[in-house]
Amino acid sequence: MGDLQDHHHLPLDIWPDTDRKAWAQAHETGDYFSANGLAAAWAPPTRRRCEVEYGRLLAFQMRSGTLKDICTVGERVAGKDDLQAFIDWLRGKIAPLSVVAALGHISMTVRALDPTSNRSLVRRAQGVLRRTAKSVKNIDHDLLPPPELWQLGFDMMEEAETGELSQFRGAVRYRDGLIIAFLSICPLRAKNARALDMVNHLDILDGGRRLSIPAEEMKSKTRSVDVMLPEELARCILHYWEVYRPILAWRPGTDETALWLTTRGTVMQPDTFRDRVERILRERKGVKFTPHMFRHCAATFISDVAPHQAMMTVGVLGHGDISIARKYYIRGQQIEAMRQFQEGVAAIIDLGETNTNTEL
Repeated sequence: MGDLQDHHHLPLDIWPDTDRKAWAQAHETGDYFSANGLAAAWAPPTRRRCEVEYGRLLAFQMRSGTLKDICTVGERVAGKDDLQAFIDWLRGKIAPLSVVAALGHISMTVRALDPTSNRSLVRRAQGVLRRTAKSVKNIDHDLLPPPELWQLGFDMMEEAETGELSQFRGAVRYRDGLIIAFLSICPLRAKNARALDMVNHLDILDGGRRLSIPAEEMKSKTRSVDVMLPEELARCILHYWEVYRPILAWRPGTDETALWLTTRGTVMQPDTFRDRVERILRERKGVKFTPHMFRHCAATFISDVAPHQAMMTVGVLGHGDISIARKYYIRGQQIEAMRQFQEGVAAIIDLGETNTNTEL
């Protein structure tokens, strides 16, 4: 175990016995006589993230010689000097906001594995870092306006309809264009957009145009999606379903309701969905553009075009945390203030020119 690289986490199967047993107990499902463990209801991505981040802490302590035998898991984060050393190391390896997220998952794990533990140190450090952490990514220069993305999607669908492509390539082109057009006007998280199906989410087949996603499938678990799609987009989805999807659904046993299929006749998986979007935008627009950036584009577009309505990003993006929408509201207010300032300066300049002309 001593040859682990700095960026590795300690795998669960070689955690110390105390930690591994506490993890197993925290994930136990209760019965009539016992309650669920605190981690029993964690979603798989949360479970994996907590396992990795807590495993990262264990790996650091092992390398630094501070991985001690303990009685309770809370002891792992009880030493100020040890925790300080770990955070200093972590800040040298990952981005500031990622450090904040990592500490949050470690705190969450410790609470689940040792409910009576004192997590004050790790929580205090997370709070301090959260107030000062800034994203190291500057994606503003790669953002594209939703109308431009919408037009790109329709251009690609029109290319599929020209008959210049083979039947199979035409189906792929139409599918890809529809994905871009859909995300431009419905900026769902990639997880939800990728998982759309015609039975549980879309009411299109009988002439409808409703998109519905239950709250339990959303990240917040509290906000559902229930919106009407633009008629033109609904028609394109129906056309894809009736004409192009059957071409992709060539494999026996292909899922009968999933919207997005691959050329292998299988349901498009998260990595494939992301890679496909990134490839399209890189080839067509020359930018590095992820599915999540459609959400940034939507929020930025709202704050730029309708700054007084910037808080509507809460509804458009389905955020449970209003602080994110507030960021775009502040941006919108700044834009509106600058617009008024520029108009005022221009009016003064015009007035000065008028007075000068009159004197002449």
